[in-house]
Amino acid sequence: MGTTTEELRARLAAERSDLSHDLDAIGDRMSPGRVMQRRRAAVGRRATNLKERVMGVTAEATASVQDAATAPVAAIADSVREMPDAARRTTEGNPLAVGLVAFGTGLVIAALLPETRQEAELAAKLQPALETTAETLGESVQDSVEAIKPAAREAVAEVQQHAQQSAGAVKVEAQDAAKKAAEQARR
Repeated sequence: MGTTTEELRARLAAERSDLSHDLDAIGDRMSPGRVMQRRRAAVGRRATNLKERVMGVTAEATASVQDAATAPVAAIADSVREMPDAARRTTEGNPLAVGLVAFGTGLVIAALLPETRQEAELAAKLQPALETTAETLGESVQDSVEAIKPAAREAVAEVQQHAQQSAGAVKVEAQDAAKKAAEQARR
């Protein structure tokens, strides 16, 4: 025999419930408010990860904090895909790079938000000064790098010289020990 009316109604109710759940999940995923919330959370995680990377927090501490977080898996996957490895390597242990990355992050966030009339007027007034400052900062950074290069080369040369001297001393000690061992073996 076929299914009864009650069984059909129960199956239909279950299907409606499943479909309703799926539509709610799709609506939540596509909701502009939720999209912005996920983006804000991703930016916050990237900023925290970058800060921890630059300031030297260990991987274990970072992992334990990430494990304790209750962020959605999709948002974590988005943030991982968006985080460029080059920025992480460039900014590690470099406060100036951290400042530049923070400035760039601010620009990205500002680009996501709509511009107001006051902001447009202020930007028009400040743009020449900002360009001049950025150029001066770039020149200053380049000068600093050029000033540090000779000291770094000298330090490398000292380390090489010390390593060569140590290797020579170890070689002499090894030869002396071999001679003593050969003399003792002859006796």
